Order: sequence, then structure tokens, then C-alpha cells
Amino acid sequence: MNDNDVVERETCLICSAPSNGVHFQVNSCRGCAAFFKRTKTLNLEYKCRRGTKNCEIRYDNNQKCRFCRYEKCISVGMTLRGTSKYNESSETSFDYSKVKTDDQTTSNKLATKYQNYTDEDSLSYTPSMYERPESITTNHPQCPYSSPEKLLASLEGNFTLIVQDVKNILNLPLFDVPYSSNISMTCLQRTSLALDNYFLRWDFKHKSQIQILNCVTSIKFLEHKQRSLTFIAELLMHIPEYVQLQFPEKLYIYRHFWPLFSTFDKIISSNMIFGKQESSHLIILNSDTAYEMEKFSFSPDIINKETADEMSNFIKPNHEFFIKYLYTPIQNMELDKNEIAFIVQQLIWSEKKNPGLSVETQKFMEKMVKVVSNELHNYYVYHKKIDNYAWRLGEIMKLIQNASQFSEKIKETFLVAKIFGIFNCSFSECEISGMY
Repeated sequence: MNDNDVVERETCLICSAPSNGVHFQVNSCRGCAAFFKRTKTLNLEYKCRRGTKNCEIRYDNNQKCRFCRYEKCISVGMTLRGTSKYNESSETSFDYSKVKTDDQTTSNKLATKYQNYTDEDSLSYTPSMYERPESITTNHPQCPYSSPEKLLASLEGNFTLIVQDVKNILNLPLFDVPYSSNISMTCLQRTSLALDNYFLRWDFKHKSQIQILNCVTSIKFLEHKQRSLTFIAELLMHIPEYVQLQFPEKLYIYRHFWPLFSTFDKIISSNMIFGKQESSHLIILNSDTAYEMEKFSFSPDIINKETADEMSNFIKPNHEFFIKYLYTPIQNMELDKNEIAFIVQQLIWSEKKNPGLSVETQKFMEKMVKVVSNELHNYYVYHKKIDNYAWRLGEIMKLIQNASQFSEKIKETFLVAKIFGIFNCSFSECEISGMY
């Protein structure tokens, strides 16, 4: 019997979920390990939900009491080494608008940060990571993303309301990243926390509470798209380098970014909820609904049955491409949080073809690509201990290229549907439509 066999039968000492190893000196799941590390490093304080201070902590309970969960972490012997050094660091965050990317000092600082990483810093996404702590609040506005007025207007081809929502968000000041007030972070680290906040916004339920559909109405897709467009705008507003741009430049980058990011988002969020899937490929649609790509079809609602059937046939080749060149490779690579943050930064800064971008902005975008590439290098070398990471980086860049091709295919599909009178969507002509 080997050690792995023993670990597979072990359960997390905190929530009784299947344990995947020892974290912070005790058997635990990744979710409880991440919760404990976040609480310790940020000195978070909780109150017992029920006031009893003996709440049951179970992995299948979506509303775990944070106070009792943390107390249980302590009682079973969890300890975080190096916490005081992490909290007492006086190093300030980098100003990437001024840093020289070839500066050896900058490289050394980034290297030091990744030498001090722990294994839990590079965890893959897991469902229990996305429980919003009671003590954390966000300072951006809560909008009625799928209000009846906006939905009805969109169904009638009027996207003015959702366009205005996105433009209002892009005009706001920088959004604070939760947990970041007293912590010095690199660019990828901040992006990783911004992604955490993004997925929290969706409020995904446990997989046991998610309904799997084969037929989906176009209204459900429209509701998802409205929320996605606004949440992605909020994600970008957590990136200080993006926020400092002029509004027309922010809008251009947003229009290039959201079609590509939403492609990765679908897979990451589905893997986060359902784990690695061998025989089927599920896509999460909202907090409590998902569909299986192999069996997907549109069901009649605002469109009749004939149109629904034609649209279902039109989309099948795109689904096959998506599964083969994006879903399966991403699952097999098991991208961690820093690699996904790198992908996000690449999507933001790599598109510089718009003549409306100033020369200074184009140079700045080139600088940002160098900064995040340098940071990923240090992450691989000093934390992951991977000297020869060329293949993995090549695969990541290939995924970005495949996402771009997939977005093009979606655009062509809607264009053909419009030409043949199957489906006419005027969204492609509005101010926030995707740029490919």
C-alpha cells in the first residue's frame, strides 16, 4: 500500500471532504487550506453565524460558519509558517507604469516573492475557495444585471441599457481587491485575487444543487450574457494599469478582451464546480444551471421550434471545436491560478492594432506583456522549480490562439444565421460588441 492509497481514503479533518494531502501540517482539502491561509495572513475576524460557537462544518454545506470553521482549523493543529514575515513586510507594490522591465533589480524582487511562495499559493480553482468571507465587502455598485426592463429591451434588439451599465463601470475609479489592503502584491498576484472576486460574483452553488439541462432557452443565454458583460467590466476595473487608461482605450481593450476571456471563463468555472470530466463536458450557465455540450440544443421561447432546431445545428461544429481545442487541453493542463492570471494579462495587453491607441499606450502595453512574462518566468523557476517550461508556456499561448479562433467561429455563425434569416442579433453593431 503506497502513501497515495492512504491519502485517497483520508478525509479533511475540518469539513470531512476527501483529503488530497497534508496542508499546514494536517490532512485537509484544498478549500479549507486556502480558507485557513487567507484568514491567518490577512488577520480576518469572524462572528459565529448562530452565536453557539459549535456549528457543524460539512463540505456539502454551502453556508459554513467561518468562525467555527477557523476554530476547527486551529483545534486540529493547522499552523501557518512564516505568517509574521508575510504580514510585516514593508515592501511596496510595483508601479508598473514606471518600472523598466529589463531592470535586474525588478527581476530579483519578483524572484524573492516567488521563492517565499507556499504550495497553497498556486492551488487550482476549487468550489470551496469561492465562499465570500462575511467580513469582506466590495465597494462597487450592485446593479440589477438581469432586470426585466433590460432583458425585455435586449430581446427587442435594444442594448442601450446594458451598454450604459458597462460604460458606467469603466468610468469608475479603481476597484479594491478583497484581502489586499496591507499586502504587497505583484501584477499576477493582484490579478489572481481579482479573478477570485470575479468568480465569487457568480455565487455558484454546490454541484449537487445544480440542474443539468440538455435544452436551454435563448432567454437564459441572454440573462447570462448580461451578467457576464458587466462582471467582466468589473474584473478589468480591478487592474490598476488598465484603470489609468483613457476611456476610449479602455473601451477598445474591453471589446477585445471579453469574447476571449468568456471562453476561458466557461471552462474554468465548470471545472471549479464539477472537477475534471472524462465522458461529458458541462458548461455552467448561472448559479444553479448547467448544460452538457454534447447534448445541447435550444428550446423554443421567444424563438419558434424551427428556429431553435436550426440554431442548434448551427452551433454544433463550434461546440466540437471548443471541446477538442480548448476544453480538453485546459482540463489536461490543470492550469493554476497564476497561469490563469497570466492568460488574463495577455488578453488585456496583447492587442495593439487599433490606430486609435496612442503611441505611448502601445509602448505601455508592450511593457506590460514583458512584465507579466518576466513574473511568470520567476514563478516557474523559483516556486514551481521548473527550469524548462517552454512547452507549457507554448501550450498556454496556443490556448489563447485557439480561443481567438473560437471567437471568430462564433461571429461567423451568427453572421451566417443573419444572412439566411434564421436569427438576427443587432448586438454585433452596438458599442460594446466584441472585436475580433
